[in-house]
Amino acid sequence: MMTSELTPVVLRGVATSGVNLGIALGQLLSNSVVKGFGARTDRWAYRAPFALQLAFVALLLGGYVWAPESPVYLIKKGRADDARQALRRVWGDGVDLEAK
Repeated sequence: MMTSELTPVVLRGVATSGVNLGIALGQLLSNSVVKGFGARTDRWAYRAPFALQLAFVALLLGGYVWAPESPVYLIKKGRADDARQALRRVWGDGVDLEAK
């Protein structure tokens, strides 16, 4: 789901900056792994970077269970009731969902 769909208007700049920060930190981590394992000549020279990538996959799959479906996607598929339910999970019951 896109950050701009769920984040309140006052926090969209911070959330978008957070996405960019995550990308920059990922590049820093990638360069650190290359620096740390690039000079090795054993099998861990290629296995360790792959193993570190799988750790992030496991982390993302663990959080996937709680991620709501995109309301925009659900509306495009004609599932307005499911879109309202996804918005209700994110925003709560006290919000005008039709306006969102």
